[in-house]
Amino acid sequence: MSVYDQKDVDGAWFDIQEELPKLDEAHRRVINFWQERNLNIDDDKEACVNILNHDERSRAEFYQLLREFLQAMDAFLPRPQALHYLEDAKKLGELKKLVDDIFRDERPEDAKEKVQALIDQHIQSQGINLKVSPVNILDLDFEQRVQQRRSVQTRAAEMEHAIRYHIRTHLDDDPVYYRNLSDKLEEILQRLGADWNAIATEFLNLAQKVRAEQTEVSENQPSARIRPFFNALIDALDSPTPEISTQLQTFSTELVDYIYNQSYVIGFWNDLVARENLCKNIWLKLEDLNVFPDSKLDGLADQITQLAERHDANRGR
Repeated sequence: MSVYDQKDVDGAWFDIQEELPKLDEAHRRVINFWQERNLNIDDDKEACVNILNHDERSRAEFYQLLREFLQAMDAFLPRPQALHYLEDAKKLGELKKLVDDIFRDERPEDAKEKVQALIDQHIQSQGINLKVSPVNILDLDFEQRVQQRRSVQTRAAEMEHAIRYHIRTHLDDDPVYYRNLSDKLEEILQRLGADWNAIATEFLNLAQKVRAEQTEVSENQPSARIRPFFNALIDALDSPTPEISTQLQTFSTELVDYIYNQSYVIGFWNDLVARENLCKNIWLKLEDLNVFPDSKLDGLADQITQLAERHDANRGR
């Protein structure tokens, strides 16, 4: 053992009789987690997922208990003492894959290489492709993939958390649009309670509406390039008239063209003086428009500047 680095041999030597009760206790605790909820890991895994929906504390507890069990398993493999727990480790790993795909909690891997390889092999034997990413609401096969879930409650949960993930990852791109989308999602949940069929139907309609808005350009709506800026301007007004909306759409196009022409120089956003001057010029253009109250000009100019920087970064410059 002396020829190996210390980090490679840590844990290689231990008293099996002393450590085995710790593995048994870690296994008992994660199994009891489900039994306390009148479920077990041989039940329909979608039922296990459904009971974790809207319960982040329980999901965190499950992740922690599973992590402790799988790490204890890894220390024993390939010793025969671990074989007694292997089937449960595989089933729990499969359940975790489903929980990860539905809720997207983005937690670190629980298992080390030896255990993870066995779990992955088991998951693939169930016909589950490990390389397929969780469902995305912009995917053309979104509805088809969601319909593969047997339980309507699980389908509703998958759509809900796919929408939440889309909001979370795109919020800075168009804060007004995604805040409104988040409010709509919460309104559906509040209004429909536990009517999972109705919830699933409304979530599907909402996801389809988002996909259409993100991928299609309407004649009367601003392009995807202009839309975040237009939304920010419209949101700053109370009940704008159709005439004002049309005026702001034209202004948004001109404003975005101006911003991109000013900020096209490489390193522009790292130049604090240049950024400050751009924000001041945006403020002047907003004032000249004579649509917004003076009290909103400072905040709106800063918001537009931040949006411009965000979208410039998204283009990789």
